[in-house]
Amino acid sequence: MTCVQLALNHWNSNRGPGLPHPEMALDVDGQFGGETLRVLKAYQSAQNLDADGVVGPQTGDLLYWAHLHQSDPYCHSVLPTKS
Repeated sequence: MTCVQLALNHWNSNRGPGLPHPEMALDVDGQFGGETLRVLKAYQSAQNLDADGVVGPQTGDLLYWAHLHQSDPYCHSVLPTKS
């Protein structure tokens, strides 16, 4: 779950002008709580994915390749990805 939170925070801090949104910043604690679920669903919606709150292969692939692959190769082994 730490990798998901790291990726979501990276996405939040790189979304565009006037961002990040403080209400979208997550404490990276490795726990899948309500705040992580809320931000994950917002991410899925922004990426035109089904906002179901599940980190399956599509969501995991986007989270890893778009936000983590250069900084944390460990996450590839724990996030579900298509590649």
